[in-house]
Amino acid sequence: MKKDPFKLAATALMSLLSLAIIISIFNPPEFKFDVNSTTHPDAKTITVSGEGTVVAKPDVAEITVSVITTAKTVDEVVSDNTEKMNSITEKMKEIGINEADIETTGYYLYPQYDYPERQSPVVTGYRLEQDLGLTIRDLDLVDNVIDWSTDLGANNVYGLNFTLDDDTEVMEEAREIAFAEAKEKAVKMAAAAGVKLGDVYTFYEYSYQPMPYYAEAGYGRGGGGGDFTTAIESGSQEYTVNVDMTYEIE
Repeated sequence: MKKDPFKLAATALMSLLSLAIIISIFNPPEFKFDVNSTTHPDAKTITVSGEGTVVAKPDVAEITVSVITTAKTVDEVVSDNTEKMNSITEKMKEIGINEADIETTGYYLYPQYDYPERQSPVVTGYRLEQDLGLTIRDLDLVDNVIDWSTDLGANNVYGLNFTLDDDTEVMEEAREIAFAEAKEKAVKMAAAAGVKLGDVYTFYEYSYQPMPYYAEAGYGRGGGGGDFTTAIESGSQEYTVNVDMTYEIE
């Protein structure tokens, strides 16, 4: 009986594939990894970290004072609100706050409604809120700003935040401390390991700005009066810089 040459070729091919699979299972390929290769530049380095923290007293305060008024008509609510806010603004200038540090940050006018049962809403009046953002560079004025603004009609005071006007010098000082600490660690580690410390290979810095310091006080004096004086303390803040440094070693 004559054999089909195509079937013979197919059978031979399947045999070769089966043999290759068996060889790959029992003799897996060898993967080599050279730790001294250029793909691992950290093979001859050490990495250290350092932290620098500087405590500083704020020299600037930021605060928002608001006047909220209601009236039957738009003209009435705008007139009442504007008169009060203008008085506050003029007083802030009078006590020494720069005009550039006084900014209108919000102006919200909207109708107020009554909702009769099974009827369309009815406009009953209007509400106007005007916000004034203040930057106070003389911290001795903070208490007075709150008291005077509420006396003149502000009925919402919020967002009192103490900070540094320019933190450049403070952050530079913290950075120097962080790098010095990291270098000291690297020198000690190299000596303990019996290696020679080389040049800086890489470094990375990340800093932490202080969270805004929000103070609380007896706000809202304009709403109901009250015979007391606001007392605010600015406190102090920490400015932190962290660094990671990688040194070559020999």
